[in-house]
Amino acid sequence: MISQLAQNGAVKNKFAHCLDNVDGGGIFAIGEVVGPQMNKTKMIARQSHYKITLKEVHIGDTIVKLETSFFGSIDENAAIIDSGTTLAYLPTTIHEQVIQKITSGKSLEMEKIEGQFSCFKYDKNVDDEFPVIKFLFKDSLVLTVYPHDYLFRFR
Repeated sequence: MISQLAQNGAVKNKFAHCLDNVDGGGIFAIGEVVGPQMNKTKMIARQSHYKITLKEVHIGDTIVKLETSFFGSIDENAAIIDSGTTLAYLPTTIHEQVIQKITSGKSLEMEKIEGQFSCFKYDKNVDDEFPVIKFLFKDSLVLTVYPHDYLFRFR
């Protein structure tokens, strides 16, 4: 849609997807981006999806090892920023490290829900007990994800 609007001269061939992980929500702007001061990074050119370069993932004080093989390129760790779904998916090796780190030292009963979701029973404030996760992208862009952002109540 954006490229079609730009081709017809209706907007500049730019867009911004700004996430607000303090209050939730954010903005999506097409064309000239006018708004508050924001951190940004460029998309990787000539890709079939909207991709940006992921440099590191921090879970609390731990840095997750990124293997370039699951990004499909030795030069850039290309993370898809819009998969068309509400959920964010991680490569298995990162997902396993995240689960290991966030459950470490906790006595949690794990179970599968609907055959695909790993769940555990927990009735306290998740922000008090689970680590913050930071995704560090190219150009010093950091996306901080709080426990209430990556853990959600089910039933």
